[in-house]
Amino acid sequence: MPNQVVLFAKVTRDKQLRLGNSGSFHDDVVVALDPDNRYESYQRTWRISAPEPLDGGRYVAGKLGFEHVGEGTEVRYDEEAHDFITDASLAKETHFAHFVIDADREIVGFEERKQHISRSRFIRVLEAILEEGGFACEITLLSDARSLLEWATEVDRVVQVRAVVHDPNPGWSTKAGLLRQLIVESHAETAEIEVKEEAGEGIDVTPHYERCSEHGTSDV
Repeated sequence: MPNQVVLFAKVTRDKQLRLGNSGSFHDDVVVALDPDNRYESYQRTWRISAPEPLDGGRYVAGKLGFEHVGEGTEVRYDEEAHDFITDASLAKETHFAHFVIDADREIVGFEERKQHISRSRFIRVLEAILEEGGFACEITLLSDARSLLEWATEVDRVVQVRAVVHDPNPGWSTKAGLLRQLIVESHAETAEIEVKEEAGEGIDVTPHYERCSEHGTSDV
């Protein structure tokens, strides 16, 4: 079963309402999610599905995705030539991600499809489509305030942990230890650390969390 990444972001509406806006976040965002609107970017045409109300209308669900037509190839067997022939053709690529907007809390939850729809691209496109629909806003990713250890106690198994370590400004903590050595000795600005489980055993984050805490990096 493929991993599914779901992210949450705050939708901050522009204080200056547009002509035709009702002032209601819910009503105006539903109007702005017009499936006839589109956004063109890098030869991709982005569209949204018709908004679907959930839970009495508090939640608005939909899909955001793109279509892209580019050059492709088609292989066929030619009976006369008795050979496999490769012909140039047009290839159509379509991908989409689900999203749900909580109109009461003004928060959107959405899928990240890393190879096709990154979190940053999703946010930029949704902002553009809402802007086209008369709903100017800024969408900002929400971070999880819980520590790694707190989060790990709420899940059945941890299969992968990835952390990005930055060269800090103005300087390192005296307890940074091995993390500081990794960055400084490699003359790097950032380093990505990824840990994966072994054969379905799951990752025990407790010793890693405690070790990071000793080095002053409990937020990793």
